[in-house]
Amino acid sequence: AFTECVASAGLQLNQEGGMVKISPDGLLRQSSTVADRMQYSFGCGAAEEIAGSYFEFAERRPLQSDAAAATEMELRDGFEVGNADKIFMSTSA
Repeated sequence: AFTECVASAGLQLNQEGGMVKISPDGLLRQSSTVADRMQYSFGCGAAEEIAGSYFEFAERRPLQSDAAAATEMELRDGFEVGNADKIFMSTSA
């Protein structure tokens, strides 16, 4: 689906914990690209390789079984701590 489309476009996806990270209740699905590394010159004159930006994608599924009738307020909300450490690995590849 969406994640496979992103990968087929040539973007490297974070594989830590699986390409798609799924919450224990199955209602929050997350994936992310891997940040490119880049050379950065700091104001003090030091130059280091640092992680650039990455994109995170989240799908929040309906809390009820009738997905067609779900409004934004009826979608899975919140933050999934179990997925966060794996998403943050997007900057360490």
